[in-house]
Amino acid sequence: MAASTRAGQRPSVEGCGSQAPQPILLIIVWFSGVMVAPEGHIRDLGPIVESTSFVMNLFNGKLVPDNVFPFPSVLSMEQMQFLQALVDPCTRFFKEVNDPVENEKLESIEKTTLAGLKEMGAFGLQVPEELGGVGLTNTQYARMVEVVGVHDLGVGISLGAHQSIGFKGILLFGTQSQKEKYLPKLASGETIAAFCLTEPSSGSDAASIKTLAELSECGKFYTLNGGKIWISNGGIAEIFTVFAKTPIKQPTGEVKDKISAFIVERAFGGVTSGPPEKKMGIKCSNTAEVHFDNVKVPAENLLGELGKGFLVAMNILNNGRFGMASALAGTMRGVIVKAVDHAANRKQFGDKISNYGAIQEKVARMAMLHYVTESMAYVVSANMDMKVPDYMLEAAISKIFASEAAWHVTDECIQVLGGMGYMQEAGVERVLRDLRIFRIFEGTNDILRLFVALTGVEVTRAIDLFGEAIESLLLKYGEKVIDEQFHLKRVADAAIDIYGMAVVISRYVRLAEESECLGTVFLAWLPTDPPRLRKALVGTWCLCRRVPTPVACLPQRPVQSEWRSGSHLHPQVTMPGTLAQLSVLFSLLHITEGQTFSWGPCPDPPVQENFDVTKYVGKWYEIEKLPASFEKGICIQANYSLKENGKIKVINQELLSDGRINQIEGEAVQADDELAKLGVSFYWFMPSSPYWVLSTDYENYSMVYSCTTFIWLFHVEYAWILSRTPQLQPETVERLKNLLRSYKIDTEKMRPTDQINCPPEM
Repeated sequence: MAASTRAGQRPSVEGCGSQAPQPILLIIVWFSGVMVAPEGHIRDLGPIVESTSFVMNLFNGKLVPDNVFPFPSVLSMEQMQFLQALVDPCTRFFKEVNDPVENEKLESIEKTTLAGLKEMGAFGLQVPEELGGVGLTNTQYARMVEVVGVHDLGVGISLGAHQSIGFKGILLFGTQSQKEKYLPKLASGETIAAFCLTEPSSGSDAASIKTLAELSECGKFYTLNGGKIWISNGGIAEIFTVFAKTPIKQPTGEVKDKISAFIVERAFGGVTSGPPEKKMGIKCSNTAEVHFDNVKVPAENLLGELGKGFLVAMNILNNGRFGMASALAGTMRGVIVKAVDHAANRKQFGDKISNYGAIQEKVARMAMLHYVTESMAYVVSANMDMKVPDYMLEAAISKIFASEAAWHVTDECIQVLGGMGYMQEAGVERVLRDLRIFRIFEGTNDILRLFVALTGVEVTRAIDLFGEAIESLLLKYGEKVIDEQFHLKRVADAAIDIYGMAVVISRYVRLAEESECLGTVFLAWLPTDPPRLRKALVGTWCLCRRVPTPVACLPQRPVQSEWRSGSHLHPQVTMPGTLAQLSVLFSLLHITEGQTFSWGPCPDPPVQENFDVTKYVGKWYEIEKLPASFEKGICIQANYSLKENGKIKVINQELLSDGRINQIEGEAVQADDELAKLGVSFYWFMPSSPYWVLSTDYENYSMVYSCTTFIWLFHVEYAWILSRTPQLQPETVERLKNLLRSYKIDTEKMRPTDQINCPPEM
């Protein structure tokens, strides 16, 4: 176990010294991606302090769950409502105005789209309102970025390069006068910003940059000379955050070059840009070289402290990585919807391909990766909003996982679509090309990966032995551990897997404890005692099966049994828009793959009763006999699907208190051209388009539902089932109210369905 180190002490990292090496130091070195000095020595990062970071402590062999458990909730109701007011028009804008195909042809953002983005305030989402921005929190920003990621990554890169890293340094380190001078125009989109770090001789190794800034004898300005390559927005930006070496006299009299950061205006003169680079993807974003030839930069444009530019750069990159994860979560959601829609409608060998196990497995794994990515993104953004000081490793992990998961999900989407997926008209091949850069910029994934994965140990001892493995590596290799990249990658993968498992478990526990998502099979089986779950965290993710070989991941017979226990969900998996069911299926797949919780077999839902539901189509439940979903059990599914013969198939499944599952099903003649709809009155919002009911608990008035492109969670006051109907008559509404009141359901907050808006496209 790694020895603890008090603040201010520096551990030895040479060979087998008497003091145990400190794993935290090398974690910081590698996860930052650029923290290694040219001569190969570890840079002095200041005093080591005890961290509350979940991942950081894994490398010390400790389990510190406070920043992950419970799943953080940081938005007030007012903030959620404000966010909703932004999400809806932004979503409509990207669907109706933005044209990613046209943007790619132009290799720039089309003028109408650009003007619309400026009008919406998209260039200053996190700039304080008093400086002309929208003033979003990190979590709100993550949600907005997710919307962009669904539709156009090229536009997302342009916006992100501008505000996530371009002028982020001014937000984080700028003086008040610098903020007042630059942020208003940057927030409005009147001027564009760029982040200038990479040079021909320094990609990931930022410490070896050659650009030089020398202070004039009068002390009033710096003369900047050098060049940067592959700069996003480099050809269109007017404001640059530039990193350059500055000669600094040491107390000993020796002069050393240290990196400093500067705010540079193109208007200073001497700033030129090369032609736009021809890229594989994200073609509408501008990428160009930027050259600085005797640029006179006023001394007051120093950003942060002199010689502390490396710290500025790392903080900017660490602060911006969470946005990448949330954007890619949106991208995954978009391509999963395409895969699901195609599978539900494509027929081969006489059956829909959604009914084939291979397709079901692909979609389930896609949903699994999406859910983990989204969970990571929102835990990191919430940690940042909570002012958690140490989130660097979590942000790096979210970037690694998201970029690789998004690539896999999109590639699998193409596979599900077959030949159509390879065609431009499907729009997926463009997404795949756009995604490739995300494993490279803002720290390559190879650099961001850290240590050796733990292999060949028992799952229940994984976290304890993880810390021991790190220490043994350092004892064996010392500073040369930096060269042991084969081992470092494996440890990084172990940390990524553990963190991914933690955030997913945390998310489910939060939902279960707060009754925000009741009624799914997964949640019904999941233990709800937080201490028990935290203890189970140590032995949950089966690293020894995930890491060594694909063969070791093959499920054993008990696992196959548990997988089959979720097979009744398969038909719903490939229905358009049922991402909530996908999340459930992901959990069954992902956790049973590692043989984690021993839940025992889930009984196959028997048919309790067949009944004619024709009388319920096109009207309220004027019920002589109430269906099981209105009893005290939990309705885990209420699925309405259009059959080929023009009938509607209805399946209700109910989880009873004794663990049994009852099912009622039937057919109804379709009343009109729309699928059945569920009307609800609740605290937040409601879609106006057809959608599928996935899970409802009528006793606690909670539900989770899915539209064709999104899911969200809500508390409800009451619920009823209806088909698409004409204007509802007051007497019909009153009869419904009386019926619901008879079951002790509060109807006081009822409002007409035509006043209910659509929730965020999560």
